[in-house]
Amino acid sequence: MSTYQINVIYPNTISLYKITSLVESVQGTRIQHINFTSQGKDLVGTLIVETSDRSGFASVVRLMRASNGLLSVIEKQNVA
Repeated sequence: MSTYQINVIYPNTISLYKITSLVESVQGTRIQHINFTSQGKDLVGTLIVETSDRSGFASVVRLMRASNGLLSVIEKQNVA
């Protein structure tokens, strides 16, 4: 299992459930840590996800970027 960090910025109108369910919809992926804070009209946060392979992480990032409403998705590789 590999661990990756994803930084996300999204508006308050999107539920946290939508983001977590989107991440966990990818087979072999689970959320290890989640931390979000409010900054004005947006929520800024970090997700640390654990995937069984590199393609699982790429799928998570692709789904998050394709999701309507997310302002920014920044990926970081291999957080140990």
